[in-house]
Amino acid sequence: MSDIRIGISGWRYVPWRGDFYPEELTQKNELKFASRAVNSIEINGSFYSLKTPKLYAGWFAEVPDDFVYLRLHGDEKLYASGYTAKALKRWGDRIQEWREGSQPADAHLIVAKAVPKRKSRDIFCYFDNDIKVRAPYDARQLLERFDLTQGLEVAPGDMQGVKF
Repeated sequence: MSDIRIGISGWRYVPWRGDFYPEELTQKNELKFASRAVNSIEINGSFYSLKTPKLYAGWFAEVPDDFVYLRLHGDEKLYASGYTAKALKRWGDRIQEWREGSQPADAHLIVAKAVPKRKSRDIFCYFDNDIKVRAPYDARQLLERFDLTQGLEVAPGDMQGVKF
């Protein structure tokens, strides 16, 4: 079966402090905390600065051949809105289809030809709707749908059990 990774796009956002990040968490421990609250974090530095072709080639060589990459920016307002339960269900249904090797009927494809059914696909889904501190919570809800929170050490906003 394929692997599903759901997380956040980046981790250093001031509005998250005292909300997703507990008040007593120091900034130097934000990545440690976030990496224990979701099962994947997009290293989004390439959005902010150019990287070398050699670095991109290395990244390409390290990823599976058949995967789906999603970057979700908000249900209704770009970067600013969270996702309703209905919207998260829709994305969860789509992820399940991709995971099983199918393609959602309404998928927007880069190429017009139909994609052949596959045995399965790995899924990488990142939430980047960070203005209202929704990204980590939306990611967590989708992780819960797929029962992927069991191995995570912390919950958003909760320092219980955290040892750095």
